[in-house]
Amino acid sequence: MKTSKKFIIDQLNKYISSEKINTVKKRNPELASALSKISENDLSFGNEPVMCFGTVHGNSTAVGTKADGYSDITRTVSMDFHSDTYLFVDKSNNTTASFVRKAQSLLKKYKDYDVKYKVEAEEIANKVGKAFCRESLNDLNFTLSEYRLNRYELVEKNDFTLPIREIKANTFFENTKRTVTIGYWWIDNNGDERVLIYFDNDSVPMSGKNKLIIFGLIALAIIILILVLFGMR
Repeated sequence: MKTSKKFIIDQLNKYISSEKINTVKKRNPELASALSKISENDLSFGNEPVMCFGTVHGNSTAVGTKADGYSDITRTVSMDFHSDTYLFVDKSNNTTASFVRKAQSLLKKYKDYDVKYKVEAEEIANKVGKAFCRESLNDLNFTLSEYRLNRYELVEKNDFTLPIREIKANTFFENTKRTVTIGYWWIDNNGDERVLIYFDNDSVPMSGKNKLIIFGLIALAIIILILVLFGMR
């Protein structure tokens, strides 16, 4: 897949010239300054996100109770179930759920599907199985009191990718060489090249100065708390 690094640098320069750069300046001024020194040779690209459609199938057992005069009546149900369809990603493919969600928002493709990690299959099975059992018992005026997941299986379709990549840049700030993610590159539905230079608090490493300020505020709060506690004795 051919990518235009000059196009990316042009978009980066527009970002630096706009008010959007304030997000970076506030959290890490040195990184904001380093961005202006990035050249085409500093750019690289992450892999396209790998994902698959999948559903979780399983079987659960539950016990329900209800009061009948002076005693409680119990009822046991055992149910097969299957979940909604999700977009599943595997951490071993170096694909993150957050990246796939970003791809959904930019490409507008598969945007109606929740994104899950494959390792979450058991958690999904427990949640869905319990919901099925509770609904069945409620229909009979019983309240779920015990629940057990007997077995589950993640049923997957073939893996596929989307034409989007993270843009990475080699930079130098705070006396250290670093590689930071500066945004996303993708091909839209018309086959046109698109670039989004994007930073938020999660993607901007906090500066050493800001870390010291926060550490100092936490230490001060602890000291004040200790003085208050001792003063109450």
